[in-house]
Amino acid sequence: MQNREKPQGIFISHSGQFDNRRGGTQICSMEYFNTIAAADIQLRLILLDIDKRFSTRLLKKFLSTTYIRTTCPKAVRKMLTQIADEQPDFVFLNHTNLAHLAGELRSVLPQRAKIILLSHGLESTDLLHYVRLKNAIPVGGRATPTSVIAMGTAICMEASMRSDIDKVFVLSESDAIFERWIGASEIHMLPRVVGPKVLDWMPISGRFGFVGTLDHAPNLEGLVLILTALERKSLQRPPVSIRIIGGPAKTGEWLAATFRAVEYLGPVPDDRLAQEAATWNAFLHPIFCCARGASTKLADPIGWGLPIVTTSYGHRGYTWSNGDFSIAETPEKFIDTCQYLMDLRVAGEARKKVLQLLATSPSIADVAAKISLALTDPNSPSNK
Repeated sequence: MQNREKPQGIFISHSGQFDNRRGGTQICSMEYFNTIAAADIQLRLILLDIDKRFSTRLLKKFLSTTYIRTTCPKAVRKMLTQIADEQPDFVFLNHTNLAHLAGELRSVLPQRAKIILLSHGLESTDLLHYVRLKNAIPVGGRATPTSVIAMGTAICMEASMRSDIDKVFVLSESDAIFERWIGASEIHMLPRVVGPKVLDWMPISGRFGFVGTLDHAPNLEGLVLILTALERKSLQRPPVSIRIIGGPAKTGEWLAATFRAVEYLGPVPDDRLAQEAATWNAFLHPIFCCARGASTKLADPIGWGLPIVTTSYGHRGYTWSNGDFSIAETPEKFIDTCQYLMDLRVAGEARKKVLQLLATSPSIADVAAKISLALTDPNSPSNK
């Protein structure tokens, strides 16, 4: 017999979102799981395999969306049987591409049960930036059969999959706005949790760094914009080095061949990454558009206590009560800010503000309290 002293929850996810990779999806999935469990929910994880049928692979070559045939049918049938037997109070769907399961889940759940979508951002957000930039810079991705059809299909499917969802948890304020736009009824923003891993900071003047997926359209656009601004300003005396870490390699090599200031280091293991980052005047996160989800990679430099130059869009998903980033809203001002930070005294003051921000960021317990309120109080505030 199940223990009903705590509310019972089922956390449903694709298996790849809980593998050993340390990508943004895996980090945010684990953070969702840990904060929900800390909200005094008796939580059980069900992992689903993706649909690998030949017909599915063929279909996705002609219609590029992650929302069609996302999950192995046999795994879905087994999951529905388990949930019908367990009768949980809450079902958490990890990622927007599992929202289509809500209708089938509703048919086997008790009336009291709530279905909560754990958003990592809308696919249509990334598609828009791909369509906008694909002819200008070497962004990754594809849109088939045409950009217009891919965008329209994604938006229509996102809107249609919200009817059986009771609540949506999102990772950023902008995602809350997008969810409202497609018709989600109740939305709650959960801020990122950042753990302190403060480095022994030993900056080398003129050295800055970036870490991220290089062919992701918002990342690559931001890098190209600031590197172009840097070339125009000719800030090569004293020399400026932008050390770029991440993949794919062909994009990093293209950046190094195109811009004089770039030193492409490739992918770097976590232990070496921290050693490398300790030598940077500042961590750069140039995002000049509304991207999906949270700025996941920003958690590391915050935890390291590094000076950080970013934009209002670049720190999506983070809240704090004291301190700040070095904010610059245009590529030209971004480079101006980097120039100021070449003075290590100025960089040291910027670092103090990041350490204050780290000290006043929400804890797991803080986020768990927000989750408890959202799940149990019918009058809880949401991002409406």
